[in-house]
Amino acid sequence: MLNRRVGSGWRCWGVFLIGLQYIEHRETKQECTVKSYVDSLNVKWVRGRAIDRGEIDVGTQQSQAIPPGLFWRFHMTVHHPTYVKFNLSLSHNALLGIYGRRNIPPTHTQFDFVKLLDGKALPRSLTDPVSSAKTPKGLLLSGLQETGFIEYMDPGTWHLALYNDGRNLEQVLLHSTPIDSMDGCSTDCNGNGECVAGHCHCFAGFLGPDYSCPVLCSGNGMYEKGRCVCLPGWKGAECNVEEGQCIDPTCSNHGNCIQGICICSPAYKGVNCEQVDCADPQCSGHGVCVRGECVCSAGWAGVSCDDPLPACQEQCSGHGTYLPESDTCACQPNWTGPDCYTELCPVPCGSHGVCSEGQCQCEEGWIGAACDQRACHPRCEEHGQCHDGTCICQPGWEGEHCNIGEPRLSASRTAPRPKH
Repeated sequence: MLNRRVGSGWRCWGVFLIGLQYIEHRETKQECTVKSYVDSLNVKWVRGRAIDRGEIDVGTQQSQAIPPGLFWRFHMTVHHPTYVKFNLSLSHNALLGIYGRRNIPPTHTQFDFVKLLDGKALPRSLTDPVSSAKTPKGLLLSGLQETGFIEYMDPGTWHLALYNDGRNLEQVLLHSTPIDSMDGCSTDCNGNGECVAGHCHCFAGFLGPDYSCPVLCSGNGMYEKGRCVCLPGWKGAECNVEEGQCIDPTCSNHGNCIQGICICSPAYKGVNCEQVDCADPQCSGHGVCVRGECVCSAGWAGVSCDDPLPACQEQCSGHGTYLPESDTCACQPNWTGPDCYTELCPVPCGSHGVCSEGQCQCEEGWIGAACDQRACHPRCEEHGQCHDGTCICQPGWEGEHCNIGEPRLSASRTAPRPKH
């Protein structure tokens, strides 16, 4: 009786374990199925992977929403040597890297050409140049900005990859167009413009004093009226210095760089401490600082114009006649003062200069016989005339400093082909 119970107990346990294994296997299978389905939905959104469009034809228009941190890849076949123009539409906040490589897909470090585009550096478009008839269904183009570039391509399969380095999903519209030649323009407009009748027509975001469409302002600013207007976070003449750094890290060896600002040593001034300053920039209130030296007013002397000069009225400084009955000096023409020490200037020097030896010595930044006109940049003298701080350009010149000339025709030539 005992043996029968024991045998029945083992059979019950066996049935129980088989049932438990079946239930566990079924739950595991369902979990794997759900996980596999979720993974399939997330393939395009995992940072580091790519969206592969496959092959496209030159001359077609493509669009894609690129998630942050992903490549949009495709390739095109070029049958004969040609230039290809790429027109792009992207948002104001876009940060896009465009890589190209012949016969092999490009990477961040291996490519035949690369273009780095910052939407903030492009002028905002008032209207969308792409007609609604050509706009891919579902792609919103409002607020997009236009730019482009041109690349010379040898025959072969060209692989292109557009990388979204921004933080948001980026909608990009790209249109490729073959171009017969770029002959007639110097440097082929650096690939940043189209050559039309010997003139470079620059794409948005590119310009230049010689109209060759170079990459200006280091890609971190806008070129306006002959100078770079830097984007937030950048500074310097070419917008190539980050805000937290000094333009000259050494501060001309006359100061210390602290959080992007040069703190100058005594007797130096300027953004980079490159200008000699007076020991007392106010010259004790008795003169003006000119090129690092105090030019003192009449009756004062010393490095900082803080030493009063004794009056020797009997001599009248050699510029007058002493009158003992009144104990005064009768000064000669063009001389004044109690002792005829001060030479008169033809006009008053105003608040931005002092009269010294018959001429007004002006403070820095001021010019004119009476020190009443603001100075211009030295480059203004080449092709313009300074008028109270404004450079009036000669015919054929423009820009803030009159340094931008009319477009010049370049000798027709064939551009050198890149080697692959």
